[in-house]
This record gives sequence, C-alpha cells and structure tokens, in this order.
Amino acid sequence: MEIVKDKTKQSHGMTHSEMEELHLKQIQGEVEFVDANNAGDNIKDEHFAAQYSDHKIPAHEKHIYHVAVEARMFNQATGEKISNATVKKFNKETFAFMKKQEAFKGQTVHILHNPELEGLKGKEKAAAKVENLGGTTPPTETPEEKAKREKAEAKALREGLEAMTVPLLREQYADVTGGEQPPSAMRKEELIEEIIAIKKSK
Repeated sequence: MEIVKDKTKQSHGMTHSEMEELHLKQIQGEVEFVDANNAGDNIKDEHFAAQYSDHKIPAHEKHIYHVAVEARMFNQATGEKISNATVKKFNKETFAFMKKQEAFKGQTVHILHNPELEGLKGKEKAAAKVENLGGTTPPTETPEEKAKREKAEAKALREGLEAMTVPLLREQYADVTGGEQPPSAMRKEELIEEIIAIKKSK
C-alpha cells in the first residue's frame, strides 16, 4: 500500500491487511505513529474497547477523522458477534456532510481520532468532544436496555441450540470448551444447559 502524504481528500476505510502493512512500516521506522486522541477510556462500547483501546494513527493523519464503524450483527444460535468493524477516514468537510446526512444511522460508531481536539486542553477539549461526537456515537446503554438485550440474546441462543441435533450440540460443546468432548451419556437438555452455562461464564 502506498502511503499518501496528502490526506486532505481522503474518506475511506482500511482493511485488516492495510492496517497490518501500516503496522509493519511503523516497526520498520518508515512511518511515525501517535496515539489516537479519542481512544482508550473514551471508548464506551465493549467490542470497540477490546479492539481499539490502544489505537494509533500515522502522525501525518492527525488532521483527519479516524472513525470505527460497524453494522453490528450477531449469530442468533450462539449470540456471538459475527460482524467486523472497519476504520474509516474522513476530512473535516466530508465528516460534517456524513453527519448531516445521517450516514452513520443504524451503525455502531466511535470517533477514534478527532482532529478538532488537536491543540485543545481542559474545558475546551471536553466541550469539543461533546459537540463533535454528538449524533454519531451511540448513547451508553441503560441497565434496562442492557437487560432487555441480554434477555433477547439468551432467548435466541436457547432457541438456536434447541433446534440442533445431539451430534451438532456435541460439536458446539467442543467449540465452547476448546475441544473438550462432553460425557457420552449427556442428554440433549443437559448439553443445552451446559453450553449456555459455559457461555455465560465467559
């Protein structure tokens, strides 16, 4: 991948391979990387936090937005996330247009690097975060919403497992236990309860 010095007109996502190539260039000293200014503890979404909490960007891209975007999808049978996030880049004008057109609607979004925060400190920085993140980052999930979501996910998991045959359930058991085989005498209902219990403990 060619590293373009002028990123003012850039507004695209990076694939995993492109990010790996950038990381290799960082290791080789070809590209200077700096911490994204809105990652770390500022990420409230648990999936994004696990993936992007230590996100870094090329130093020559501090003037553009780096945005984690994901059309979140889950496996109805297992409750596991099956979608993948991408990091998209926008100049200030394009990002403002995307917000105005509600282009992020229906997606999970977090601004990992906000160029509007560069050079700001204290109250000015806090105010800029509120202004620029408004309308793109989903609100923090309330306890009631979390309980409702978890209940729906648990129901979908149980229904998916109940639709499986015993051989498939034994394969699912091996998947969630890292290859361990269930006792041969374990019945279907027992397999389902054991799989659910294992998933809850993780």
